[in-house]
Amino acid sequence: MAVLAGGLLAGCETTSGADNAPEVVAGPKAETDPLGDFMKGLPSERIANVPPAEGFIGRPVAALEAETGAPALTRVEGSNEFRRYDLGACRLYAVIMPAGGNVSSLAVGPSIMGSVMPSFAECLAARRAPGS
Repeated sequence: MAVLAGGLLAGCETTSGADNAPEVVAGPKAETDPLGDFMKGLPSERIANVPPAEGFIGRPVAALEAETGAPALTRVEGSNEFRRYDLGACRLYAVIMPAGGNVSSLAVGPSIMGSVMPSFAECLAARRAPGS
């Protein structure tokens, strides 16, 4: 029995853990940053003329939508709602309390994952830009 077990073990090859580790493959890497490139091309005066995000807090959602247009997504949660505005390469997220009432909070982000994080002013300036 010992001879048989020895023969079986002789056929086994041992390797280090590093050799057997799975290869980690990241998702596709963006070759360019279209949002960042677009933002660099916006005139600074266009960005400077955008109302600050804080100016919309506590105001009717209609004031925000005068700048952004209609939401791409509206979700009612109890008596409040969540709205997402797609502004070209940016997305603006708003919590409205109560539903259809006043803006409670605002947040912005890129619409393309991995792109430069835009500011509120850059999002609205991009929305106002010709051709957007």
